[in-house]
Amino acid sequence: MFSLLKTSYKEDMNNVLYEAQVSYGINETFIALGMICAMLIFIPAMELKDLKFKESKLGYCFLIFIIVFAIYVFGCSVYTLIDGRDKVYDEYKEGNYCTVEGEIANYYTQYDLYDNAKSDRFEVSGLVFQTPGFTTQWGYPLTQSSGSPLDNGIKVKIHYIPYKFENVIMYLELIE
Repeated sequence: MFSLLKTSYKEDMNNVLYEAQVSYGINETFIALGMICAMLIFIPAMELKDLKFKESKLGYCFLIFIIVFAIYVFGCSVYTLIDGRDKVYDEYKEGNYCTVEGEIANYYTQYDLYDNAKSDRFEVSGLVFQTPGFTTQWGYPLTQSSGSPLDNGIKVKIHYIPYKFENVIMYLELIE
């Protein structure tokens, strides 16, 4: 789903590990959520036309609740996707990003309850970064367990966007 980039608009791209692109294609999770929501809307809607209101007010209310819930969940997903694009990727492309340069420090892997690597966390010049991020589809996606070369002591240059509760890495370059 994600790839490391070796080319971009800059001349010297030998040390660039990542730069955000306009789109990474269609997210499989988003498609599955859309299909589930469509079924949650379609199936109860078909039942509503056959349900007589006087016979079952509770059933009628339950079906309406399922339809409203499905529309709400899908609407929130679409809003989050659009909000992330507007406030993260579009801002990056317009040049409205922060830059930090320095050595990686305090690099460690966070694990879930089953001891599976969940994400990596590190600091550069006192700023905290987490890979992969959680609030948007953009951002450097790799962890050490998935092939990231990042570790303590490595010098990097990062262009990032502060978004919600994290710093989204939009550009990552190794400095020699």
